[in-house]
Amino acid sequence: MVARFEGFRALDDARKAAWLALMVAGSIEAKPDYSDTTNPLHARLAGILHIEPAQWWRPTSTNFFDRVSKGTLLALLTEIGGEVLAARYTASKKPEVSAACEKLFAGEAITEPAIKDAALAWVPDAMRFDIARAAVIDEDEDDCSDAHEDPEDDPAEDCGDDQNDFEVEHPDETLEAAE
Repeated sequence: MVARFEGFRALDDARKAAWLALMVAGSIEAKPDYSDTTNPLHARLAGILHIEPAQWWRPTSTNFFDRVSKGTLLALLTEIGGEVLAARYTASKKPEVSAACEKLFAGEAITEPAIKDAALAWVPDAMRFDIARAAVIDEDEDDCSDAHEDPEDDPAEDCGDDQNDFEVEHPDETLEAAE
């Protein structure tokens, strides 16, 4: 184990960073289910990386609007444009509302700038990275920080830092940085 550690220390900064990235990536858990809750770690990473889901995904009739009820579409129109916008479509059939939503949320409909901006920024709750909506982390839980009351405590024992946590088939080989 000491030889592997010394081998790691001898690596250049780029290779150390690649190993660190691999270890961090292996520790991140995917969102377990479709819900409107936000994983605090995902929200923080999205903030650091400046990820805006609305720039990467736009709702269309096929991938979203046809899959929800007309009432949901009208509520969505109310959310971005108020009662007046939703009232324009209350008498329309669902396929017409869906097609109108597709144009509106793609920025192709002629409308007020505030409504257009709100429509272009909108994504479903499950796709948002709002830190404010993220679950509150209980401060009393062991967060593996440096603040331990007993100096004899080994924080690694509680943080999954055991030797066998990560299966490494060839620990002596170096990891090439991803491009």
